[in-house]
Amino acid sequence: MKPSLIATILIFAWIFSAPLHAQVIRNNLSYDWKPGQTATYDVNYREKFEGQLRRIHGELTFKLKQRNITKGFDGERFADDRASESTSTAFIVSAQGHLLTCEHCVRYTTRVNVSVGGKKYRAKVLEADRMNDLALLQIVPSKMDKETAPQTFPFLPLGEKQPVKLAQDIHVIGYPLSSLLGSSVKITRGSIAGFIGNQSGDFLKAQSYQVDAAVNPGNSGGPLLDKTGTVIGVVNAKLQANEIDKVGFAIPVRLATEMLRRNG
Repeated sequence: MKPSLIATILIFAWIFSAPLHAQVIRNNLSYDWKPGQTATYDVNYREKFEGQLRRIHGELTFKLKQRNITKGFDGERFADDRASESTSTAFIVSAQGHLLTCEHCVRYTTRVNVSVGGKKYRAKVLEADRMNDLALLQIVPSKMDKETAPQTFPFLPLGEKQPVKLAQDIHVIGYPLSSLLGSSVKITRGSIAGFIGNQSGDFLKAQSYQVDAAVNPGNSGGPLLDKTGTVIGVVNAKLQANEIDKVGFAIPVRLATEMLRRNG
């Protein structure tokens, strides 16, 4: 897989933390918490352990303070700690320079810069689908590019109906933790661990794929590939806690192709 097909996005924005919702509803896995707000949530927890059913019912209330706000899953700060900038990943889906990424990567943005194969471009947001956490961007050619021959871009194939099975091998490509690990592309591998939102195991009805490949801040918007190099999902979230390890999520690519059709 050519690294030039994957893009690093430099985003000028304020991006706050995006914790995961306990119930996945149409892939909307984030809250819009604001400083000074008091939030109250009902807690209903059930588990069966050694034949015993345990239940916990209660209420959780907290007030968010400014110092508790950190960058979100893709709010990775640069080394100079400029809070208004962050990086994430996108990938090219058309020869005309259309890119897919996550909506939460471009939320609150005022300017988006894209680096493809070492060359930097400006990009514009064509559509941001908050419900499915997807965004469609397009590279804006420079004046010099317009004056020369029209530029075309290599792009990744999308596997809208590509079979996805439990335990199948997958690869995650992106630019996680670039301020710590550098700007070279990173590839991790793992498997499909589960289908979220569909108990029958039908990948065509899943609202999200659970993966056990390592994903970190900066990975969101990156492609989830099968062994043929076909895109089967868009990485968008992870669970993070002391007792949780390698629980990542990706948006099924069929939801992305719906957005592409809407935009011709």
